[in-house]
Amino acid sequence: MQMTGKRKDGGNAVRTSRDSSDIGKKIGRIIASRRVLLGLSVAQCAKEVGVSRQAWGQWEADGAKHIATLDVVAKVLGVTVSDIVSVMEEDPPLPPISADAIVEGAV
Repeated sequence: MQMTGKRKDGGNAVRTSRDSSDIGKKIGRIIASRRVLLGLSVAQCAKEVGVSRQAWGQWEADGAKHIATLDVVAKVLGVTVSDIVSVMEEDPPLPPISADAIVEGAV
C-alpha cells in the first residue's frame, strides 16, 4: 500500500506499509535491548505479562502493535511508553534502572 503526500519543497512524498514495519522493528529492538539490560529472559517477561514466550518474542521481533500492549511491556521493563517512543525518535538512552524499582515489583 502506498500513500502520497506533499513535501515541503512541493514534491510528492511516498510512504509505504514498510515504514510502519520499520517502526515496529525498531520498537522490538528497544524492547529486547531493555530486557537484556535488565538481565531478564524472554520467559520471565512473558510470565510477568501473562503471555507465552512466543508472544513476547513476537513483540521483540515486530514491536507491540497496540498501545495497551506497549504500556504493559513498558511497565515490565521499568520505563514508560513515552520513554520507548523518545528512543525511537531520537535514540537517547533510556532512564537508568533503580534497584528499588526492581525490588518493588516493577519487573
